[in-house]
Amino acid sequence: MSDKDLATWQNWNQGLDPLDLKSLADAELNKRDVIGKLISGELFGVEFRRNFQRCAFRNAQLSDLDWKRVDYKDSVFFDVDVRDSAIGGGSTVSCTFSRCRFVRCSFEDAAVHDCAYDDCEFIECSFSDSMIRNSQLIRCRFDNCTTSNKLFDGCRLYENEFRSTWLDFRAILDNFGLDSRQLPISSVREDRAYPSSTPWPIDKMLASTQLETLSPFETIKLQFYLAGGELLGSDLVDKAFQPEAWILLVRAPVNLMRLLQDFSEFIFYLYQADRLQALFVLKLTILAEAIWQGFRDHPTQLQVGQAAAGTYLQCLQRLSDLEAVIADRVEGLAPEEITYRTFDEASDLAIDDLVKSFRASLPNATIEVRPRNSPVDIVLSNLPLGGAIFLVTLFFSTRTRVELSRLRRRVPHSRQEKMQIVSISLGGAQEGSLRSALSVQATLPGTTIFRLDVDYSSALVEKIKKVIKALV
Repeated sequence: MSDKDLATWQNWNQGLDPLDLKSLADAELNKRDVIGKLISGELFGVEFRRNFQRCAFRNAQLSDLDWKRVDYKDSVFFDVDVRDSAIGGGSTVSCTFSRCRFVRCSFEDAAVHDCAYDDCEFIECSFSDSMIRNSQLIRCRFDNCTTSNKLFDGCRLYENEFRSTWLDFRAILDNFGLDSRQLPISSVREDRAYPSSTPWPIDKMLASTQLETLSPFETIKLQFYLAGGELLGSDLVDKAFQPEAWILLVRAPVNLMRLLQDFSEFIFYLYQADRLQALFVLKLTILAEAIWQGFRDHPTQLQVGQAAAGTYLQCLQRLSDLEAVIADRVEGLAPEEITYRTFDEASDLAIDDLVKSFRASLPNATIEVRPRNSPVDIVLSNLPLGGAIFLVTLFFSTRTRVELSRLRRRVPHSRQEKMQIVSISLGGAQEGSLRSALSVQATLPGTTIFRLDVDYSSALVEKIKKVIKALV
């Protein structure tokens, strides 16, 4: 698809014929559905009982509308202000909302599916008995709104703000991206507690065995929420990247495809926003490849394989900077010795803990701690080539997208053109054990892949991120 074709598809609504709803009599207005029209300007006090399909609402000011049980499909809303209106009871499917404002509106008993909300405001609105499913909300604000449940299910929620607005606890576990900066803990109520606002007993739950019943994905979501929007490495988090966890959790292929798309979008969003180290994209690469390989030969489930293949290719695209800096460091590498240098403020306890992790992962290596005036050098020697590359990759995988981009700019362009490494794959944790396999294989014409498969824990990377400053 050319840039011109893409622009035409994105701006499909620019050439729609305008429709002035105010000029139509009630009988004519409710005679048929509105299809492929542009609605703009001011409109108030209108009762409507039909539906909108492939319409565009632009720069519209709507108020005192009675649009209960109206359906919206494949429509866009840009810079729309809606006030004191009843617009619930219907379904909204595959619609886009950008810079819209809803004030004192009723969305009661509304069903929203596969929609996108960007920079929208909801002020003193009612969402009783409503549900927003499989949608994305970015930089939206809910101020003093009424909800009767978790409101969101299977959604991606980023950089939103909930003021004086309560949500059920399940909103944390059933969506990606929700954190305590968006929804304060004080605004989380027990499930199905409405109309009361019984606070979610966070201290009681964290101290109980209830956490053991959570799936790996629910664990990630809860940890992400409590950490204020930071994904921290741990053995529990690693489980979500293991193909076995997906097989046990998701039975229907369509649900597996949806979960993979939502999970990868969550990882990509954080990485693009420079809030996530490259390790998690590496682990997602291996997960996507495993699902792709598992489903590609099943003709009745090709969509799952295609979704996984698309995720895999997106991972490789995002890892190009990591690949370049690793290849630059590996070129001419003498594998006998790798030296890590700690931060000045790294504590002796943290350094000792990291060394113990290295000993568990590399039992045949010689590890020495060399004190200096302030930082400490951790020297790992007696290494095979695979182990040395593993340690180089381990260090750079603690870096974020912006950090890797800066490092790549230091690599001479002439050297980048000669690089052979185009894919480095690392898998999930196996409780400290290390499997390394080094091979070179051709995949596409003219493409050579230098492939390294390693199992290690994101908890180890978390320690390195906090302790190690440089690879000497």
